[in-house]
Amino acid sequence: TGRWQRVTPAMFKPDGRGQGGQLTAVALAKGEDSPQLPGVGKWIWSHKHAAQADEGGRIYLRHDFDLDELPTRMAAVLTADNECVLYINNQQVAASENWSVPLTVELTPFLVKGKNKIAVEAANWPDTSKGKGLDVKGANPAGFRFFAAAWNGELLTSTIESDAAWRFSTTELPDWRTGEFDNEQWNSAVPLEGTIP
Repeated sequence: TGRWQRVTPAMFKPDGRGQGGQLTAVALAKGEDSPQLPGVGKWIWSHKHAAQADEGGRIYLRHDFDLDELPTRMAAVLTADNECVLYINNQQVAASENWSVPLTVELTPFLVKGKNKIAVEAANWPDTSKGKGLDVKGANPAGFRFFAAAWNGELLTSTIESDAAWRFSTTELPDWRTGEFDNEQWNSAVPLEGTIP
């Protein structure tokens, strides 16, 4: 997966177009360094060796967060090796099968006051469960990464990153994307060491 350029606080200040400064540039750039600002997301997966060797397959991730007030804007960058689908409050927001170019997505229209649910379906190829990427042979790196920032006006008010607080399952259960589903029974996601090659 592509490396991200070094992040500076100025990148999180909204620009004149209301587009969150260089947040998009952070996602799309391939710099020599990993992000240095705390809260830019860790690579996570279902086991600690995924950055080096994963046999392929699909995992389901959940993370819940609360909003006392709706922000004026919330945006996210994310990627998964090889593919992912992002849901916010059971609504599909984005999908990608190009792990080398992180997604940049606007979350604001999907948010609600109170509890919000992030759900991600992520897959590393070969994924025999859905017949995807079957031409990929042997173990290869797997990982998922997410970072979101919320603003009220020009004030950065909160961030969300992929880390061990996220939960995962290797089984797609009914209603797993909804607020009624109790993901506390799932395992904690495993932060991965280093970067995905």
